[in-house]
Amino acid sequence: MMRERLPGTPPRPVVALAFVLLFAATGAVLALLPGPRATAGPRPAGLPATSATEVTGMERPRRLVVQPIRTGPEGFVVFVDTARYPGRGLSAVMRRSRARWFALGHLTTGGSDRCLPRWGGARDLDDSSVTSALAQVRALGGDAAPALGGPEPAVTCPDEAGLTAAYRRVVDTLDAAHLDFEIGGDRDEKIAARRARALATLKREAADAGRPLTVGFSLRLTATGLSAADQRLLAASGPVDTVNLLVPFRPLPDGAHLRALAASIRLAQAQIATAFGLPAGEDAWRRIGLTPVLRETADLGLMDARKLAGYARRRDLAWLSVRGARPALDVAKVLVHALR
Repeated sequence: MMRERLPGTPPRPVVALAFVLLFAATGAVLALLPGPRATAGPRPAGLPATSATEVTGMERPRRLVVQPIRTGPEGFVVFVDTARYPGRGLSAVMRRSRARWFALGHLTTGGSDRCLPRWGGARDLDDSSVTSALAQVRALGGDAAPALGGPEPAVTCPDEAGLTAAYRRVVDTLDAAHLDFEIGGDRDEKIAARRARALATLKREAADAGRPLTVGFSLRLTATGLSAADQRLLAASGPVDTVNLLVPFRPLPDGAHLRALAASIRLAQAQIATAFGLPAGEDAWRRIGLTPVLRETADLGLMDARKLAGYARRRDLAWLSVRGARPALDVAKVLVHALR
């Protein structure tokens, strides 16, 4: 089937050459952060079916206007493992791919200071290879958000004052406008409450200073939306603005995986709206990011990428991303332009 060039994009040979150069020079940088393993948790095959029209169709992409963005992730978010690839080449990725947002992970705690967040638990928070790359991305009109997890300070830092100081250190050092928390297996209510109070303090400080600060949780999508434990976690977590849904993505005949995915997202949307206490009739679509987790590159083909992009536009999702295996180049182009 002939592939059409999306409006507003350069000719295919130019784009192809740019992506080849990009991946040759900075392929390691585009390696997505490891997502949850496909063998863990429910598979899309078990998700309930719904209307096929939920995830079909193409729409004209929104035209990119480069300007500073300081409110939260949007468009296509590139995940970078800074413990292995500390920021090298992010500005080149941004110029060639036109992606505008990165997520830098993971900030974890380790060592003698149980409240000190470090890249991969080893590299200093203010490591120049990360901070200089972040400055270059912002100079081009983009931004990046630190991702905390495995374990993040709320799990290891025993007191609220120390935890608040740890989060404040991240915000101040990186001038972060968004913090993402990848919640692992620990759903302890005391940890959740301590995290919520610390984040509420930081958001209040940011508001008083007239600067933006949003908070997101990355949670696994299941056959019934969010798990009961994650729904309770959101309800107890106070100032959470967005939820990034992580879902193992495996192709099935006749688009069954896409219908199942749409049904699960719809359930999660209602659950998120309830957890956030949104008024009756107000949905939570704009608070949702969607991140398929690939086992191998072939899991996400070009047609499925187009359908996901169309679905994300119609629902006005906050962002799209991919974890696990690296998507093919033509698939990456579709995803990068999905929400413009």
